[in-house]
Amino acid sequence: MGFARKRLFYGVTFTLALFFVAPLMLIEGIYLYGLSLIHVLPPPPQQEPLPVLARAAIWATFREQGPTKVKPIHSWDVLYSLIRMDGYLAPGYRIADYVALRHFPEQDTAEGKLIRHIKDFSAAVWLSRNWTSDQIILEAGRLLPVLAGVEGVNNGSLKIFGKKIDELTTSETALILALESFHGIEEEAVKRPKELLARRNRIVETMFRNGAISEADMQKAITQPIKLRNIGRDRSSRTKAK
Repeated sequence: MGFARKRLFYGVTFTLALFFVAPLMLIEGIYLYGLSLIHVLPPPPQQEPLPVLARAAIWATFREQGPTKVKPIHSWDVLYSLIRMDGYLAPGYRIADYVALRHFPEQDTAEGKLIRHIKDFSAAVWLSRNWTSDQIILEAGRLLPVLAGVEGVNNGSLKIFGKKIDELTTSETALILALESFHGIEEEAVKRPKELLARRNRIVETMFRNGAISEADMQKAITQPIKLRNIGRDRSSRTKAK
């Protein structure tokens, strides 16, 4: 009887262990398979990190919550997001995925959609494990299309305000990121100032919720008018915040 109970105990333990471990092994296996399909992985950028305010604005632009820190993504993070079924993603995954997609824009046309998704997923996870948070956020900021022909928050800062990114106010920093939602089409941003204002304010409010700025800074930023001084033919929109 004692032997039978031991066999039952070990059998149940093994089954439960297999139930929990197998999905993790499967997801990690998918990651390693996708990684094997990528021939060249990008080296991290060597520039100085972006200013704190710019990092917080980029983080908010990607709808990330909490402190600006991309944590290494593990199999259990992916499994947890699948179980929740509410759109939850590990902190920083959206940014890492964006950088991965921009680094591998030319996919083999002979590949199926599933293979391409696996490669994108593996590249994003790899970035989260091998690049620092500052490097991932810096690269995302460099790749973001602010205006037509102008990529990156640094270039956008000089183009729009004639100032370096670390000289901008909270409102100005958020405005550069808000322009990205118009896909670099500056005429659209000029024609739809209310949408641009709302987008800027959402970024500012997310920065506040993430603890990056104070409530006083948020209130000051969202009451600032939108001024597009150096876009197009020097047209400007002065939409007052309500």
